[in-house]
Amino acid sequence: MRSTNEELHSVNEEMQSTNEELETSKEELQSVNEELHTVNIRLTEKNEELDRTNSDLRNLFDSTQIATVFLDRYLIIRNFYSGRCLRYII
Repeated sequence: MRSTNEELHSVNEEMQSTNEELETSKEELQSVNEELHTVNIRLTEKNEELDRTNSDLRNLFDSTQIATVFLDRYLIIRNFYSGRCLRYII
């Protein structure tokens, strides 16, 4: 009977230790989740800002109707707006 009681006491201590570890893990996960939530909010704000900027650019090109070619740093065409001009084959 005494050995069973000691065994149960040992198991109880192990379970308490495991529970403490799980609590610590839970707190760490909650912290990471809060950080991810903050990053997600910032990312959403940046995406909305990019959408507005793209819309503004599109409205500018539509209203001025000036032919525009966008090149990357290697001079590869990334985007273009034909506007009202003669079209050349590139």
